[in-house]
Amino acid sequence: MFEVEEEEIAFVSLENNGESDDSNEEDVDIEETRERYKELYLNFDKVKKQNDGLNIKVQKKEDEWQRIETSLRSQVNNLLAERDLLKEKLKEAVEKLHRLIIRA
Repeated sequence: MFEVEEEEIAFVSLENNGESDDSNEEDVDIEETRERYKELYLNFDKVKKQNDGLNIKVQKKEDEWQRIETSLRSQVNNLLAERDLLKEKLKEAVEKLHRLIIRA
């Protein structure tokens, strides 16, 4: 079975406290940044849910393949046992035929 790794994510941004500096940095729109982070988180959450769903599907397929493999192995073992039984009957029939030929 799959182990699910839980992880926490945090979005961090720097906010200008109103003090001016001499750099030519662009002003950052806080609301726009928050919206982008919100969209990013929602997309992350959506992808995580899809991934969880795919993990469940994969597990179901692996279980199904295991059942099929077990069934096929059982069928092969039964056929091998039947083959061995038929080989033994054939050997007995050949021996009986030889005895009949020798008596004739």
